[in-house]
Amino acid sequence: MLSVIDVEDADVALKVNRYNKLTGTSRPSIIISQKEITSLHSLMSENSDGLDEDDPLYEILKELGEVPVPLKPTENIRMELVNRVEVEIEEEKKSDDLKQATLEKSVLLFQRLGGLPAGKTYLDILIKAKLDAEKKGNQRNVDDVDDIIYKLGQLEEKGVLEGHGYSDFLKEIFVEIEDIAKRLEELEKEKDRLLKALEEIVEQRTFMENKIAAFDGYLSTLKKNSAESFKKKTKKFSYKDLLKKGVIAASSIDDGILKKLNFEISQTAVDMFEIKAKVKIPGLNIGGATDLGLENLLEAKENAERFYDIGNGLVLNVRETLFVINKYFFSA
Repeated sequence: MLSVIDVEDADVALKVNRYNKLTGTSRPSIIISQKEITSLHSLMSENSDGLDEDDPLYEILKELGEVPVPLKPTENIRMELVNRVEVEIEEEKKSDDLKQATLEKSVLLFQRLGGLPAGKTYLDILIKAKLDAEKKGNQRNVDDVDDIIYKLGQLEEKGVLEGHGYSDFLKEIFVEIEDIAKRLEELEKEKDRLLKALEEIVEQRTFMENKIAAFDGYLSTLKKNSAESFKKKTKKFSYKDLLKKGVIAASSIDDGILKKLNFEISQTAVDMFEIKAKVKIPGLNIGGATDLGLENLLEAKENAERFYDIGNGLVLNVRETLFVINKYFFSA
């Protein structure tokens, strides 16, 4: 694209850039005089002997022809730069897309027809299909045939297809139909594999649900028997004992009081414990009793939690606390 502009202003390049932004032009552009264009053309022509015939520059020079005489040598021109290779690729892609769309529409038409009318060429087949559709009042098929014939004509103009009834295109349709049949066969096999896998998953799930139900029943029985034979147990520990065993992780109680603290850990039910803190200082009461659920500790361990805050200024180490409970209350 060429356009003549006034370039006497020293800021012409800036003006061109502003023009591009205002007009939404994304392609780069240059300012060049007619004399410079002629000089470049002349230089390339003089040095084109070594170019191969398939070289893009050779093709460009061939299209440009002889070096012209500039009418206004000093007049500047704004020239948009277009990559002709990209344009050709874009046009080729559009042709490929059009061909694929025509191919897919032809296949769908054949599927609806359930068979092909007799004909020497693809064009003959389409015309007979259209006449048959008109007799039956099937306007959809009539419109599709017209659209396919129109697209085939476009492809012929672009040099993608040869004319003479478009019989070569008919061969591509049969190849596409065969490919569709193969894909459907593969999809059917994949469907069978997935259904079999799903059936196995359902069987495994049922098996696991039955196992879990049996385990829950067994666990309920154990809890019931344990509750019936349960006897309360109490174990005393000094603060130093629990600290040494790693049970106590942190404390907000004054150090002077901590040294005089004793603890009573009582098993009040099969899975419930009570912790009492007692101090050897008359008149001083530290917190009272705190309930500690075994299931809560086990859940904390399952969640990879290291600490368990029981309140009253004490934080326990989960793993070490479970170890002490197991050793003193559940071991034989």
